[in-house]
Amino acid sequence: MTGLGRRQLLSAVSATTVTALAGCSDLLDEEREPDSEESTDENESPDEPEAEETDDSSPETPAAFARQFVEELAADRFEEASDLTPAAGPISAGNLERVWMGYTAVHGELDAIAAADEADDLVARQARAFGDAAVIDVRLAFERGEDGLLVAINDADEVVGIDFPVEYERPTYVDPDSFAAESVTVPAEGCHLDGIATVPTEAAGGDDVPGVVLVHGSTPTDKNYRNGSTQLFRDLADGLASRGVAVLRYDKRTYSCVPDLADRSLDRTIVDDALVAVEELRAIDGVDADRIVVAGHSLGGMAAPRIAARDGSLAGAVGLAAPARPLYDVFLEQYEHRLSVGEHEWAQLSKQYERMREDAERIRNGEYQADEVVAEYPGALWRSLEDYDHVDTARDVDVPLRFLQGRRDFQVSPEDDFELWRAELEDRPATTFESYDGLDHLFMSGEGPSVPYETMVRNNVEEAVIDDLVAWIDGIETEIGSGTAANARATPRRVGTPTTED
Repeated sequence: MTGLGRRQLLSAVSATTVTALAGCSDLLDEEREPDSEESTDENESPDEPEAEETDDSSPETPAAFARQFVEELAADRFEEASDLTPAAGPISAGNLERVWMGYTAVHGELDAIAAADEADDLVARQARAFGDAAVIDVRLAFERGEDGLLVAINDADEVVGIDFPVEYERPTYVDPDSFAAESVTVPAEGCHLDGIATVPTEAAGGDDVPGVVLVHGSTPTDKNYRNGSTQLFRDLADGLASRGVAVLRYDKRTYSCVPDLADRSLDRTIVDDALVAVEELRAIDGVDADRIVVAGHSLGGMAAPRIAARDGSLAGAVGLAAPARPLYDVFLEQYEHRLSVGEHEWAQLSKQYERMREDAERIRNGEYQADEVVAEYPGALWRSLEDYDHVDTARDVDVPLRFLQGRRDFQVSPEDDFELWRAELEDRPATTFESYDGLDHLFMSGEGPSVPYETMVRNNVEEAVIDDLVAWIDGIETEIGSGTAANARATPRRVGTPTTED
């Protein structure tokens, strides 16, 4: 998250979005002396994972040192792993513990270290934040799949940073032959946004298909919602298109243009651009302009009723892990959860939590300026949220609403947010709710306590979420189409040029 001129904290309501876990990043910055209160009982450590014999067995090589570091992580010896990082700026045991918890939440226990080799040029460029350090690509075989970890080793044999490889894997429910992915531009005011439209092949044959516009949350992410090895929006778009639903996704304004702090209200950074994207999708040949739905994730889900109200002609709106409470309360609860998981303390995280508590109180009392960063976001956003009653808007807007929630989501609470939506809207017509056991904030499966880093480990949106969205969209009954709104639609046209995705 770079929209504020620095990486945002993992607490952002939109999913974790760290691009590099270098020792110099905000997330892994620690006190300039080693933590003294962290401890672990080595006698209770599990057996080390079996390591295959390779040519990098010499302890003198960066690859062997990286292997040793990962072995310490896999054996839950996080203090020992921390000791392998620079004493002048260590990565704390508590931080490393939560990183490893992210891997095991998704993949299960480590079976073996398959390989540890110098990263290829492409991967090394991803880790350029590590400077002159040797970047080792450690290949990991877990009980539920394979993955990797990039480990940067300096000349003093110290781990100066780690990173998640950007290794997207297409989910098995996607049929790439069933749709065309084409580049589009969302001509938003002051910032044209790159996008992709995925249009089912039946649309080219003359059958009008329904459409969905995917709407970002607070995170300044690209059209795919790239986050480590996950791509939330690409999974949703390709999965829906494989089942006959056209989808338009686009780069968020704060990812592409980085507007002034005072210009980052909810409307300016989310709602206005979503409305333009809706019109772009309506204009695509083969898409039924009267069956367009917006699906907003996290803060985008909170904004979805406002988008529907301002548009006036949508067929429906979806809240994916949408906060119902004030955002600063959601942030505080995220920190409390992060501090509660794991056995090792993370001093820097505790300090960040105290800052967040102070900032939340300032927001609650209105003690901030529009161009001031408070609780990790501009005052302009907080002021606009204060002026927006999302629950009342959802109650009054005249479209079907659907709310989806993963029950392992710690970033938006199943109990305090999802159930609040349900309680407030239980008497509203055409309002449905669905929650999923085992799914996190990105609607991806995992086990055990949910931690921020798991959303960066290679994973995909669960197929059941795609199925439910398709069934709900197909079941929407709309009478839009006979009035002036339909007559005012833009002339259908073909979208831009075909695009090939990585």
